[in-house]
Formats: sequence, C-alpha cells, structure tokens
Amino acid sequence: MAILPEVLMNIALDVKRAKARGDKLEPIYQRGCELTKLSRATLIRQLKPYLPPSGRKVRSDKGTNQLELAELKTISAAWLENRRNQYKKRMLPLDELLAMLRANGEIKAEFVDKATGEIRPYSESAVSRALINARLHPDQLLKPKPAIRMRSLHPNHCWQIDPSLCVLYYLKRDHKQTENGLQVMEAKRFYKNKPANVASVESDRVWRYVITDHTSGVIYVEYVYGGETSENLCNTFINAMQRKPHGDEPFCGVPKMVMLDPGSANTSKMFDNLCYQLGVKLQINEPGNPRAKGQVEKGNDIVERQFESRLRFKSVANLDELNERAHEWMRAFNATKKHSRHGMPRYKAWLHITKEQLVLAPSLDICRELMVSKLVERQVDGQLQVKFEGLTYDVSGVPNLNVGDKLRLGKNPYRPDCIQVECFEQVFDENNEMSLKPYWFVVEPIETDKFGLDVNAAVIGESYKSHAKTTLETNRETVERLAYGATDDDGVKAAKKANKPLFDGRIDPFKTIDERPDVMFIPKRGQEHELTTNARRVEQKPVGLVECAKQLKARFPQWNGKHYKQLATHFADGVPAELLETWLQDEKLPEILNPETKILKLSAA
Repeated sequence: MAILPEVLMNIALDVKRAKARGDKLEPIYQRGCELTKLSRATLIRQLKPYLPPSGRKVRSDKGTNQLELAELKTISAAWLENRRNQYKKRMLPLDELLAMLRANGEIKAEFVDKATGEIRPYSESAVSRALINARLHPDQLLKPKPAIRMRSLHPNHCWQIDPSLCVLYYLKRDHKQTENGLQVMEAKRFYKNKPANVASVESDRVWRYVITDHTSGVIYVEYVYGGETSENLCNTFINAMQRKPHGDEPFCGVPKMVMLDPGSANTSKMFDNLCYQLGVKLQINEPGNPRAKGQVEKGNDIVERQFESRLRFKSVANLDELNERAHEWMRAFNATKKHSRHGMPRYKAWLHITKEQLVLAPSLDICRELMVSKLVERQVDGQLQVKFEGLTYDVSGVPNLNVGDKLRLGKNPYRPDCIQVECFEQVFDENNEMSLKPYWFVVEPIETDKFGLDVNAAVIGESYKSHAKTTLETNRETVERLAYGATDDDGVKAAKKANKPLFDGRIDPFKTIDERPDVMFIPKRGQEHELTTNARRVEQKPVGLVECAKQLKARFPQWNGKHYKQLATHFADGVPAELLETWLQDEKLPEILNPETKILKLSAA
C-alpha cells in the first residue's frame, strides 16, 4: 500500500528525535504500523528515503561472492528436482541439501576469510542470495513460461471444451420428482481420508461439460452422468451445435476447430470420427499446459461460482431439471453480462457472425449416426461407379481415379442423399516440404428412370459419351507409343497390325543368353540300372506239394507216402522251383531217398 509522503515524513521526524534523545525506536515503529497498516519491515523500508544515512561502512565484498557458477548450477539442480508433485513443495531444506552435497564431494561452497585466513563454508542465506543473483533459484526457475496470445478470426472459428467433475454436489437418481435429489457433498463427510463415503455416491455424481466460443466468449454448459466418456463428449458437442428452439439462445453451428485436453475420451475414435466427417479440425493440446485453453477453464469457474452456488436455494429433482436450470442461467448470463475483452454481452458479440461463417449443423439423428459409424471402403467398378446403402453413385469426377481403385467414403452430413469421398491434395510449406491435406468430394446419387436406367446416360443410336481419360489410360498410351516408336494411336495400331518388332528391333532378346559365361560341371558318380546288369531277380511261385510229388514219383519210382509226409512237414507252403529242379537232376537222389533220410538233407545237398 502506498503511504502519503507527509505521513512517512512525520514518522521519520519522530525517529530522528528519538535517536537524538537516546529513546527507544520500537514504540514509534509500532505506532507507525498501526497508522499505516504496514508490517514493521515494510515501514522501515519506506522510511529510508526520509532518514539520513547511518554512516556505517559498507562491506568491501558487497554484491560479490566466491561461489563458482558450476557449483551454483549443481545446487540449483539438486534443489529444483527435490520438489514434490505439481505444487512443487520443498522437501529438503537448503542447509541439509548443502551438507549432503558437501559430504558427497559435489560442491565446496566455501570462502577464505581475509581477516583470519580461515576457510569457512557459505551460510544458507548466502547461498540462497547467490542463487537469486545468478537467476538459478528454484523459485525463479519454476515461474511459468511466457504465454502466447492467440486470436480467432470470427465466432465459431474455435471452440474450447473441458469436462469437470462437480465437486460440490451429487444428484441422487432414485428420488421422486417432489424431493430434492441434489445433495451437498459436505467436507466433513466427503474427503480423501473417507474414500468409502465418496465411493458410495460415485454413480450419482454429475459431470459438467463447458464449451466456450473463443471469439465471443459464449458459455455453453451441460450436465451428464457417467463421467468423462466419449459418448458424453459427443452428445454435448452435438447438442451445442444444434439450433435452439428458444429465441433468446442464438448460439449454434459447426465450428471450424475444437480445442481439448489430451484425455482418453477427447482423443477417442468416436469423437475424432465425428469431427472428421463434419469437417471440424481437432486440436489436442500438450499435457500440462492448461493455459492453452484458459478461457474454458475460466468458464468452468464462472459456472461453479455463479450458477452452482444458487442450487443451495432451489430444489433440483433430476438431471433434466438440473440442465434446464443451467440453460436458463446460461441464456441470461450470455445475454446480459458484458465480456471484459470486447465490452459486449457474449450473445451480442456472437451475432457478429456472417452467413458464410455460420455452418448450420445436421440433424440430431445424422450427427449421432456419424458418431457411431465409420468410413467404408468401396471399389470402383468398370463404369467408375460405387454402391452405398442401396444407391449407385457416379464417381468419375473424383480426381486421379481409375477402375479398380478403392475409395473411403461416408454419408454427407449436410446433404443426406449424397456421399462424400475422402480425397487428398499435395501442399507445400515454407520449406518446400510436401504433405497431404485431406478434403471431401461430394457425389450425388445416379438418377434412374422407371426401368432402372441412368437418365443422364447416352441414348443408343443418338448420342455418344465417354469418360475423361484416367491416369492409367494416359500412361498406357504413353508406353505403347514408346514401345512401337509411334506418335499417335493410329501409328500404334498400324505397328501392331504389321507385327512390328518392339523398339524397332534394336533389342536382342537372346543377348543375355549368348553372352552368359561358360560353366562346366563335373559328372556325378552313379550305379547301373537293374535291367542293364540283369541284377533283378524274378521271384517264381513255389510248386505245390501234390505237383512236386508227381514229378518226383515220375523221376524216382521208389517214392512213397513216407517221403510225401516228410515233404509236407518241411515245405507246407510248397517247394521252391529251383530246389525241385535240383532234386530232379540229382543222380544220387535214389541212394538217399530211404525212409530214414530227411528231405532237409536234400536241400542241404
């Protein structure tokens, strides 16, 4: 607080007289503090210009220190990072931090006393002053970065959206309409040390969604159950865009861009898909930078202080009634309260929007359909057409399109009978770096007659129409003319009909074969085939016992039944033909064919 010079001068005169008489100065300072409402230190500081110098000699080393910059940086780094949470609460006192760093040999922080020659450590206050002088004190380093001023071009250019948990109340859903469902969350029942009480009403707590228009400052508020979800975000955004039935609420339309924090619901595919199909740019701010959307943060504060504070005086039975009351307050606030920046009520400032800048939102049904649907992929047929939801669309006007290409498309939110095709164009920045910018190409359905024929198609025998040449057709003509050395399509046809060699025959197709290097292979060893060496055995069927006995009986008359019995005992499946042939040619066989001789000996012989 600034004090009149006359008052300070009178106090200074009292101080001078007291010093001259040798009286105590403290009673004078106390009376001065009571009169000026200043603290003792502030009063003494403001009295200095009115008092003569004390005459004390100034220290010769005032303003200088022997602390090296490297040591100051080490102290600053250790002290800065020894803070807790976002509020940067100091954990370790500076004197203990200095002792720890000295013990570990990181710093010395000492000076030589010139009077005694003694080496003494710097005190805590001296180190703190040195950090401040070097602009390395953590309190200085933790100051926020300079904010950048942002400007929007017109109303609905940029909206800011921010959800916030209503910390003052919870709304019970089971109450009857005659009862007040809105309950106050008293601090003595609901705080961090009583999580069970908070959990018991978690499902009944309401969330507040606030949307602000950056140019005009219009505030839109809506309360929801279920927390910060992508569905709540989309529904609130859709409701804010719709034209309101109330004549005193003009705020509506589709913004060019929206700005949000990087929450899970804000970055969800549902909200991203809704914004993309509506042509709204989605701006997700960096984490830990609430000033980027400070307007909507202030909007939440305004709603909490100026609307929710009124709920203590009024019964609210359910969520619909809460939103109805909120919208009544919202319309009155936007229509009457002047904004400090432009000096107009918010609705009046928003009404400066032009016809070209106001894009009316599609219906609720279409917006909600866009919220849950995604773009589909369709393949272009031979007539440059695609089918979507039972209708056929001529996509021949889409740039750089060819037969067989696949297109991503969806329903056009502003013309429900049409589709919009996703296209990309090349753009170059100031560094001449190329990027692809998406845009929509709107396509109308093909109109047909009662026979299902395209009313715009060429009539047989009367007219002729053709598509513009696609990129593939143009490229095919180019390479064919190059292959046959022709300059037009007629030259290509003539060359094909004459069976003219490609590239005028200057390409030898067998040159790579003729010029290949000679490679000799060493023959691999093998073995002769069975037919060549007669090594294959021909297995013959054994001779039956009866047939064998007949041949032996004819050859040797002394053959009898005992011989047959021995033969059957040892050759039950028949006698091999080679063995029988040996028996028949053996001249000594009669000598050994006696009853005591075993047929096995014949085999051994």
